[in-house]
Amino acid sequence: MSLVQHFLPGAVSLVVEPGTHQRAVAERLPWIGAMTTVDQQPTAYLCRDFACQAPVTDPDAFQLQLDALTP
Repeated sequence: MSLVQHFLPGAVSLVVEPGTHQRAVAERLPWIGAMTTVDQQPTAYLCRDFACQAPVTDPDAFQLQLDALTP
């Protein structure tokens, strides 16, 4: 599953590893610093209009969030 399955013009996808990498990205994008993993699992955040939905660790749950964006 990826954003490529959906036509989302203007969408940006960031992959950020916790720790040093996250802190470096957060210097330019401060909201990234507040994002954490859930239960030590890879975690996806879907954000739109300056607000993020609840973080998810299940690919199917993330797919549902993406599906809700497209008619």
